[in-house]
Formats: sequence, C-alpha cells, structure tokens
Amino acid sequence: MYFRSAFISIIAVLLLSACSTKTAEVTLRDMQLAEMGIFETGVDIVFRVHNPLSEPLKIIGARYSLEIEGLALGRGSSNESFEVPALDSSEQRVRFYLSNFVMFQRIQSMMQSQEVNYKLDGELLLAGRSSMSVRENGVVDFAFTRTQPAF
Repeated sequence: MYFRSAFISIIAVLLLSACSTKTAEVTLRDMQLAEMGIFETGVDIVFRVHNPLSEPLKIIGARYSLEIEGLALGRGSSNESFEVPALDSSEQRVRFYLSNFVMFQRIQSMMQSQEVNYKLDGELLLAGRSSMSVRENGVVDFAFTRTQPAF
C-alpha cells in the first residue's frame, strides 16, 4: 500500500511539473538582404526571443528552419551567446541561406497574395548542455505593410 501511494505521488508531481513547463517564444521581427548568389541568397533575420520564465535564459546558440506557404525555404544557425533576462526579451540576428530556386517558384504567387503564411521551427541551445524547442506559425500581411499613398 505504501508503494502504491508513493508511486501515485511521484506520478502527480511529474505531471504537474510537465504542465507548468514554459518555453521561450520566438517571433520574426525583421529581414534584411545580406548577400546574393546564383543558387542561394543570404538573408539576416532578426528574431525576438521572449523569456516567460522567472529566471534568465543563457543561450549559447540556435538552429532554425523556415517554411513559407508550406515549402522549405532555408535554414539558419548562430553560435552567438546572449542572455534573455527573466520575464523580458532580447533580439537575435541569424543568417539564413535561402534557395533561389525555391524562392523563384513562390515569388509570383507571393506578390499577388495579400498575405503569406510561414512556419518557424527551431532549437535554442542553452548553457549547461540542454536545449529548448521553439515553433511559430504566423502570417505576414502585405496589405498592411505596403506603403499607402499620402493625400
């Protein structure tokens, strides 16, 4: 009987700790053309890394993959170390190398569309040899970002 109640207690603690686990939130903030070649284009993407935890996150690197409209566009990684304070955010710049072939396949439909769906998958490498998975699905609204004529 003692073992059964101890086992149930351990399971309850594990379930409660799993439910309260929070992860960093990563959002796209900016994109800038960095270099262009025949087969690929280098783009610097700036991410905002938000830390919802009550302790700082010490990040020693990151790996990301980016999809646009369901098509794998490119990968980026960074070995930049930085710290995200508790309950705060920091920015991270990552160089992505995007396939020109894939981009040219989609550019016409993207230019005609009012919005583009994207998916970001990544992994933040933390000090202490652990990591944290991140994922974001979002929409870029071109109707909002296009310059409106001044009257």
